[in-house]
Amino acid sequence: MSDMHRLLKTMQQEGSGVLAAVIEVEGSAYRKAGAKMFFAKDGTWSGLISGGCVEEDLSYAAEAVLHSGSPQVVTYDLRSEDDLGWGQGAGCNGSIRVLLEPVHMHPSSIWQRMLTELENNRPVVQLKRTGSGEATVLYTPEGKRIGGNGAITLSEVEREKLVSLQTDKETAAVITEGGSMLIYECIMPKPKLYVFGAGRDAEPVVSQAVRTGWGVTVVDPSPNRLEAGGFTEADERICRHPEGWLQEHSLPEGASVLVMSHRFEQDQRVLQLLAGQNTSYCGVLGPRRRTRRLLGTDTIPGWITSPAGLDIQAEGEEEIAISMMAELIQVRRAVKQVPAVLEVV
Repeated sequence: MSDMHRLLKTMQQEGSGVLAAVIEVEGSAYRKAGAKMFFAKDGTWSGLISGGCVEEDLSYAAEAVLHSGSPQVVTYDLRSEDDLGWGQGAGCNGSIRVLLEPVHMHPSSIWQRMLTELENNRPVVQLKRTGSGEATVLYTPEGKRIGGNGAITLSEVEREKLVSLQTDKETAAVITEGGSMLIYECIMPKPKLYVFGAGRDAEPVVSQAVRTGWGVTVVDPSPNRLEAGGFTEADERICRHPEGWLQEHSLPEGASVLVMSHRFEQDQRVLQLLAGQNTSYCGVLGPRRRTRRLLGTDTIPGWITSPAGLDIQAEGEEEIAISMMAELIQVRRAVKQVPAVLEVV
């Protein structure tokens, strides 16, 4: 997710700093390869790449990178269970390799181009070579170059290694025979969540979704409700009856939906209009018997989840919101969106 989009917005505000990215994990660790954080010029940072074990030391390394202007790769062994290792008693049973690189967010930079693509809901594939022949190139998922500095030519051995690694990973790195490193990364736009209904129980759902990196749109006919606290965090608030808005708009492919207006006829019409749209998740608030009544059938089709949320015996709006977000994250993580761009680059 979504970490990169949030960090790019921070980078845009700060202008320059250092981006730290986990490029390789051996064993187990707090975050997987692809996790990132950003160090601003004033020493503050955004994001985490561990549970707090390495960030302080990494800030000193980031300061050195900012002054030198040269990328650096550092390794932290978190496997030690005593204070002699970087785990400092954490016992994570893994080690992580972190790439630190200076960032200058000017209009023609690759970082700005990446942000532009993501904000236009387009994935970006980044191919980076560190060490000898250092370069970074951005591609569309189909393999069209859209930005970068320098050029990267892959040998057949390098291509085969990366293709074998990228089949189930969004970030993959290999060390070449010359000692340099090739890093492949697929960076996806913020996942889209559409919430139809702005009741009080939808407020914590929207608030949690925004904090976990979703691009949220709330559709409801009540302007007063849309101005309520939790909804002000949404990317978009649309003051329309959901069924009327859906008659004029199609959802982006793979979007997630929560139907929770508490109005029977409205929810019924919304589900009719959602049928056939290529959503990744469509959750309906309320018991299954209500959903069966909405559909006018005893069988709930597979594209609908009813009731929305994981069964964690949740009570109250905050706990129900947690159960919904847990299920949305579970569904999102289950979908691997890794383009085969290396086959055409």
